[in-house]
Amino acid sequence: TSLARRGATSLARRGAASLVDAAWLRARADDARVRVFDVTQVLDRETNVVAPARAAFDAAHVPAATFLDVGGALSAPHVSLHNMAPAPEAFAAALGENGVDDSCHVVLYSTSKIMWATRAWWLLDAFGFEGDVSVLDGGLDAWTAAGGDVASGPAAPRAPARLPSRPARPGAFVGQDVVLGAVDSGDMKLVDSLKPAAFAGIKKSRYGRPGHIPTAVNVPYESLLEGGRFKSTTDIRDIVEAAGLGGDAPVLAY
Repeated sequence: TSLARRGATSLARRGAASLVDAAWLRARADDARVRVFDVTQVLDRETNVVAPARAAFDAAHVPAATFLDVGGALSAPHVSLHNMAPAPEAFAAALGENGVDDSCHVVLYSTSKIMWATRAWWLLDAFGFEGDVSVLDGGLDAWTAAGGDVASGPAAPRAPARLPSRPARPGAFVGQDVVLGAVDSGDMKLVDSLKPAAFAGIKKSRYGRPGHIPTAVNVPYESLLEGGRFKSTTDIRDIVEAAGLGGDAPVLAY
């Protein structure tokens, strides 16, 4: 769970470069600063456990890309909870091992759900990455549709770099106490990003009890997409405001 209002501030600070298209990436094929990562995960819908989609990467990937396991190397192990934020030291080490330092421009994409790329974007921003970080809008499908070549097989390892370990910024990740306080006080807006059927509790849940946290509103993340790409800024603003999320109140997203 995260405080998305502060994330919006980070997005504004990083600017429009947080979302790039295939033409932008193709024009920077020789840029030594750019680090492209496929962060795709495969979700087991019965166990709600994710696994790295290395086989898909080996079959086809952006030629400059390497694979980064966002569900493994960029998540903390837990006996019962999945996709927990990693320790700052582990996060910095995983990126450094893949050639990332603060001078880099990291570009993230997925071959399936774009949420894996946006999750990695959030992690990089939350842990104070000082370089640029972008999501490739539309992922690998958009890349190939734009005429981009693909490579196959494992990627050649990059020379390690040093990325400083920094604590997560306050509010990037919050726990149960903050959520319960938000429910009681109403000072924060809770947003459930799952599909409407999951929000309403009318389908089998992979997240414990069916339904949603009291007081939460539903903004399915897929409602912000069209054809695997993000809708226009105007359309997204209209969707968010229709859910009652306008104004300056902090947002807790899950």
